[in-house]
Amino acid sequence: MYGNQEPELHAHVIPRYADEPSDVITKPIWLHPAEKLDGRPFDAERDAELMAAIRDHLDSKGRTIAK
Repeated sequence: MYGNQEPELHAHVIPRYADEPSDVITKPIWLHPAEKLDGRPFDAERDAELMAAIRDHLDSKGRTIAK
């Protein structure tokens, strides 16, 4: 976790790729080549099903996440 100012811990779920270059595989995602980072923009309506699936998976592992 990076230096939070809040008393609660929080995390961001960032996708990783099976074909990540060896020079960035253990580094922060923002160090990847721009073409890997330039994905489609987030859309709450379109991505609602994916968000629910991620939330359900984390809940099933006993993790608490904000809704």
